[in-house]
Parts: sequence; C-alpha cells; structure tokens
Amino acid sequence: MATRPEPPAYPDTAADFAAHVSQHPEDWMSYLRGMVGYATSAEEENATLRATISSLQTEITKSDAIIGYQKELLSERNLETIKKISQLEVEEAQLLAAATPVVHLPLTEPPLGIKIPAEPLADTAPGTTTPALAVRTGSTFLSEKLPDPEKFDGSRADL
Repeated sequence: MATRPEPPAYPDTAADFAAHVSQHPEDWMSYLRGMVGYATSAEEENATLRATISSLQTEITKSDAIIGYQKELLSERNLETIKKISQLEVEEAQLLAAATPVVHLPLTEPPLGIKIPAEPLADTAPGTTTPALAVRTGSTFLSEKLPDPEKFDGSRADL
C-alpha cells in the first residue's frame, strides 16, 4: 500500500487555508491527486482483503464440518469398540465357566488343617502302599462318556 501523502501546509483558519491555496495552487493540486490515488489503492486493498477473509471463512466452515463428521465417526467407533469389548468379556466368562471341571477331582495334597494319620488305615494290608490319588489329564465335560470299568474277578484281598 502506498504511503499517505502529506498536505503542503497545516493552516489554522479557513482564511489562512484560502490564502495558502491561492499562493501555492500546484502544491495543493498535487496533494489532492495523491490523496485520490491513495484512497483508490486503499479501496482496492480493502476489497482484496475482504475476498481473502470471505474465502478463509468458507474454508473454516468446511473444516468445521469435516471435524464434526470425524468426531461422529470416532464416537460411533468408540461405541462399537465398547460393545465388542463387553461382548468379548461375556464370551470370556462363558468360556471360563465351560472350562471349569464339572466332576470334582480329589486334591493331590490335603488342605492345611487336616492331619494325616500316622498309622495305615485298617483297610490296607500291612506291607502294601496306599495308591496315589488319580489325576485325570483329559477333559471332564458332562458330555464326555466315561468307559465302563472291567469286571473284577478277585477277592477283597486282591484289591
């Protein structure tokens, strides 16, 4: 933008102004032409700035709309993720419940507080060891069919 032209003089009264214009008409004519050119260039620059502001406001409006749409998508995805997580937690609980054995297996070690007798029980014959507790390695679901044991053809002493 061009610099604003300065007047040839700064008279205090209208009579002083009229006297100075009549004595220096070319200086005042040059000043007036410079002011018209300055005003014209200022108006052109203002129009350019207004157009720039308008286009920037349009871009801001578009950007705000895009941001709003992206926020909606993000919140929808967050809701979907929360639903998936809760569904997976339910499935995990179901799988854990299904993996829990239905048949209670004997403990391999006696719990604390239960005293193991120092003498062998009366049912066991002297010199024989007590059989170890059986631990199943396979699955123990209700739907599993256990095979029938073989028929025992012995006496109580053979046990």
